[in-house]
Amino acid sequence: MKIRPEELTENGYVLHDNLGHKELAPFILTYIKKRTKYSVFYYIINFIFLGLVGYFLFKVTTFQIIPLVTVLIIFHMDLQLLCY
Repeated sequence: MKIRPEELTENGYVLHDNLGHKELAPFILTYIKKRTKYSVFYYIINFIFLGLVGYFLFKVTTFQIIPLVTVLIIFHMDLQLLCY
């Protein structure tokens, strides 16, 4: 069932406030910057996840980048020899 904006008051909805376009950004920014337990949990989980990704990425690339580069160079050289 689609409701038009004119029918909202007939269905029990109440207009609490009317915000203009320029008033919308400051209103949203005040609530985005609030620290709640959920936002702190979100930041902690993201920090742990990105830290683990960075750690494993650094660990893998440090020990396996040289063999990977040599394999790619040899493969590239073989392709050049096959093309000529």
